[in-house]
Amino acid sequence: MPIARAAPERRLPPSNPAASHTGNRDRIAADGIGSSRTPPYQFRSFLNPGQHVPVLIAPIVEMLADHNARCIVDLTFGAGGYAAALLDRIPAARYFGFDRDPAAVTAGRKRFAEESRIQITQADFLSWQRHFPDGAAPDAIVMDLGISSTQLDDPERGYAFSADGPLDMRMDRGSGAPASTLLAQREAPQIQTLLEDFGQVSHAARIA
Repeated sequence: MPIARAAPERRLPPSNPAASHTGNRDRIAADGIGSSRTPPYQFRSFLNPGQHVPVLIAPIVEMLADHNARCIVDLTFGAGGYAAALLDRIPAARYFGFDRDPAAVTAGRKRFAEESRIQITQADFLSWQRHFPDGAAPDAIVMDLGISSTQLDDPERGYAFSADGPLDMRMDRGSGAPASTLLAQREAPQIQTLLEDFGQVSHAARIA
């Protein structure tokens, strides 16, 4: 069973408005990694200018198509970039998407509301098997590990450096306490330990 892993998603620069799309399978470079090789799959047709492109999208799509993957599990569903590409490339596939972020799940269900081949569930990648159909076996598992730029760019999530917002920093804002509460309940040495152990932060003592 192939397992495809990728780094965090990258942003797609604004496209040329003069360029037109003539089919979802046009041969254009769209893997998001600056390759000079023209892959046999187009992904840009699914995106508007400014949206992010999952890295390695072309080789992942082709690898799973070559394996004739009929049951695909996506453990970090995000904005649904892999789902859109893989379902287009492999019409017979069933797709099971999981994401810890309820905002991603809501947006995904809205985006794929008319798509009967996909099921999107709120769950992290450690507990996905509890929500997977009994007796089913995945042909492939996709993981795009790392935080999403969608979360980083939203001031309300508390990750952004470029704008003020609540210090939340939870993937699932319905679970656990926000970072502001955690900081208020701990002394400086404890905060220093958190920064050092989980953030590899330089000058952690001064920041705490």
